[in-house]
Amino acid sequence: MTKPITFPACEELVTQEEITAHVGDGFIFIPGQSSEDGLLQSALGPSAKAALDQAVQSSYCIWAIPQSDGSTVLLSAELPDKARDTFLAELRASDFTETEINGSPTFVWETDQHYGPRFVWYGFSGNILVTSLALSPNGEIGKIALARIKEANPST
Repeated sequence: MTKPITFPACEELVTQEEITAHVGDGFIFIPGQSSEDGLLQSALGPSAKAALDQAVQSSYCIWAIPQSDGSTVLLSAELPDKARDTFLAELRASDFTETEINGSPTFVWETDQHYGPRFVWYGFSGNILVTSLALSPNGEIGKIALARIKEANPST
């Protein structure tokens, strides 16, 4: 039997210092939020939602500027093989731009959410999927989170 993936707590996954450095001043971790958040759900397409609906487990984190529309969202998930493979194939056939980080596929796409441009970033490592919805196209917060999850799960 495969050992379940361990997801670090949000504030360990990406530190406040990293949020400030890569996203900006004023963003704070907002505990107790749900992945049913309207902003994230409106940014995810049907392929992402289908994959995430099959997740073995997931972790949701949001950093925001209080009383504003500024936010950065992370959704980390452990996907079954078939869900991962199907989602990867659909991303590769889409308008997402594919790159690679240390042998792991990543994808980015710009969306306008009525608050200005946001970038949907997906990073994979084995059955781990990290989804980032942020103001930056480079996926820095997603990259940091993916690296921390891999550190917490050296056999993945």
